[in-house]
Order: sequence, then structure tokens, then C-alpha cells
Amino acid sequence: MHVYKRCVIARESDAAKVKDKNDIEESNLKNKFKHLMRKVPQTVVVVTTAEYDILHNMWHKRGMTCTSFTSVSFTPPIISFCIKNPSQMHEILLRTQHFAVHVLGKNQGTPLIHGCSALMQCKAHSVNMVGDHHVWYGRVIDADINEEPVDPLLYFVRSFRSVGDEIFIQAFEDATLPYEDWTHKAHLRMAWTYITEHGKEGATPHIKEGIKRFNEQNKDKVCKTRFEATSKLIIDKL
Repeated sequence: MHVYKRCVIARESDAAKVKDKNDIEESNLKNKFKHLMRKVPQTVVVVTTAEYDILHNMWHKRGMTCTSFTSVSFTPPIISFCIKNPSQMHEILLRTQHFAVHVLGKNQGTPLIHGCSALMQCKAHSVNMVGDHHVWYGRVIDADINEEPVDPLLYFVRSFRSVGDEIFIQAFEDATLPYEDWTHKAHLRMAWTYITEHGKEGATPHIKEGIKRFNEQNKDKVCKTRFEATSKLIIDKL
């Protein structure tokens, strides 16, 4: 009997060690997967919906920023996005069964819906539970496209970016950016890129030193342009 018990205990101990090893491997894989996905640029959309409260005679509007948006089918037109479980947005969508998807431009780091690159009105098609997220599928019933050229807003390495930000910043830091491109918008783009990358406090020295270095390299032009005032204003406000 004692031998039998020792054998059982040994087997349980071995099973526990195997489980612990599997848990560690799964945790390591999960962390690697998260790190890997940060390297994949994601389209940024805002999903909105509204629910009418008949008792209080008012609309309750809800929205969420989403980076897991993709097209699923062209015929019929169907898109999908994911919502972490649990989520109040998921519960509201179950009740409303309608939502809008706003494709954001580079100047929309917060859900400012006006000026989107595109807008899709959708009717809920289906929803599935996959892992720790709900995957929503929507049938596109109407769409609007902004015909003006708008650079897309992307999510990459845990920050919002636009296409070409790295090239722009590198040219700015190297002072190889053509001075005619050093416009008011370029000032704001530079400041926004540093702030999204480092936060306001961390971005401040980059912005100040970058402006001073760039203006020093172009000092023969700075004194002749109104953009010197823009540089001073940004520095003073930080």
C-alpha cells in the first residue's frame, strides 16, 4: 500500500511539473506573440453605436477605438473587428445590432469623427467568441469615402503613427528635410510624433533641441520666414 501511494504521489508530482512547464511555455509564447503583433502596423478605426432609452427619452451613444479591423468578404460586403471580453460595448452591440465604422486619418488620435478617411454603416451579421475576444462581423449597408487625400492613422509598436513618420523625423533630426517643407503642419507633425512616442515630458527635450538644431542649420532662412514664430510658440508652450 505504501509503495502504491508513493507511486501515485510521484506520478502526481511529475504531472504537476509537466503542467508548470507547459504553463511557462504558454506564457512565454503569449508574451512573444504580443511583442510580435506590436511590429505589425494596424489600421485604426472607431466603432460607434447608439441605443435609445425609451424611459428617459434620450440616446446613449458609445464608441471604441479598434485596431483589429479587417475586411472579410466583398460579396456581400462584410467586415470584422474584435472586442476584448468582457466589454460594455459588446453588450450594447448585442442589443442595437447596428454600428458605424470610422476609418481615421493621421490627425485623428482621438475619436474625432469629422474628417474621416471613410465611414461604413453596418448591420450586425454574426458574433463569435474566440479566445479572450468577441469577433464581430458586420454587413456593410452604406459607405462614404473622403475623396481628399488623407494619410491613414496606424497603430504600431504601442503608439499611433502615420505613414512615413519615421522617414520624416529622421530627415528632421538630420536637418536634411527641405526647408520649404518645414511648414506649420510639419511643426505639428513633428511635435505629435514625438509626443505619441515618448509622452509629453519625454518628448519636450526632443522637440526643443530638434527645432533649435534644424533652425540653426537653416538660420539664413529662418529670419526671413514666419515659421520662426511657430517654432518659438511650440517651445514656449512645452
